[in-house]
Amino acid sequence: MKDKIAVIACSNACLDYFDYPYDIKIFRSMLHLGDEDYLDYVDISADDFYKRLEEDKSVFPSSSYMPIGQMIEIYENLVKEGYNKVIVISIAAPLSGIYNSSQIAAKTVDELEVTVFDSRTLAYPEAKMALVACEMIEKGASVPEVIKELEYIRDHNKIYF
Repeated sequence: MKDKIAVIACSNACLDYFDYPYDIKIFRSMLHLGDEDYLDYVDISADDFYKRLEEDKSVFPSSSYMPIGQMIEIYENLVKEGYNKVIVISIAAPLSGIYNSSQIAAKTVDELEVTVFDSRTLAYPEAKMALVACEMIEKGASVPEVIKELEYIRDHNKIYF
C-alpha cells in the first residue's frame, strides 16, 4: 500500500492569511483577551486582534494550545480520509505545549503514524516548512525525506524581533 501522508501545522504558522494549493490541517490556538476567548483566525483575525490591543492597553493577551481531544479528532478524521501517516509541524516547543500534546494525542490513534517536528520557530518559517512538506509529498517523498528537508530549513533560517 502506498503511503498517504498528511501535513498539520499550528495556527502560529499563519497559513490562514494566504492562499496555497494544499489541504493542510491546522491545530488552532485559543487567544485570550481579558475575559474573552477566541479561536485563532476562526473567531478573530490578526487585524482585529491587534486592533483590540491598540484600543485597550489594559488587556494583556495570552494564548493556549488546542485541547488534546480536538487533536485526536483531527487525527481520527485523517484516518477516515485514508491517511496512514502525518507530519505535524509545531511552533518551537519551548513556546507552546503543542509539540508535546501532539505526541500525546498521537498515542491514541493506532492507525496513523504521526511524526511531530519541532520547527524551533514560528510564523513564516513554519509556514514555509508546511508548504515544502506538501510539495515534497505531492512529488512522492517519504516522511524521512521530508523531515531531512525540514531540518535543513529549520537550521538555516533566522527570525528577528
